[in-house]
Amino acid sequence: GATATIGWQVFTAPVCWETIPHVHKYDEFLIFLGAQYPDFCGSYDAEVDLWMGKELEKQTIDSATVVFIPKGVLHCPLNFRVINKPVLFHALYLGPTLDATRLKDFDDSNFDFEGPVNLRTFGPPRQ
Repeated sequence: GATATIGWQVFTAPVCWETIPHVHKYDEFLIFLGAQYPDFCGSYDAEVDLWMGKELEKQTIDSATVVFIPKGVLHCPLNFRVINKPVLFHALYLGPTLDATRLKDFDDSNFDFEGPVNLRTFGPPRQ
């Protein structure tokens, strides 16, 4: 059968959702939409920075978007840098439980987030 894990969040203010680059064992989709019904695509008004690949190339998401991240591809930080209207964010992970292997010795104190950011991070619950 199909296996998937999905998380839904609404962001109303800038926040860095994840600061440490990581990889997963399974494919993942990151879905960025506006949070105003009925126009989830047209109501997107934000700038979200996502770094991907072993070079950590920055991509800025400034319109409603679905990002496909194949298993094993390094990604993050994920910085919701500018939020002009609420953002509906979904992480759709195609595995039974969310897993992450984080990049060791990543020093985010020297990483340029290019603007004000709340460095509060969210990850798996502590056990």
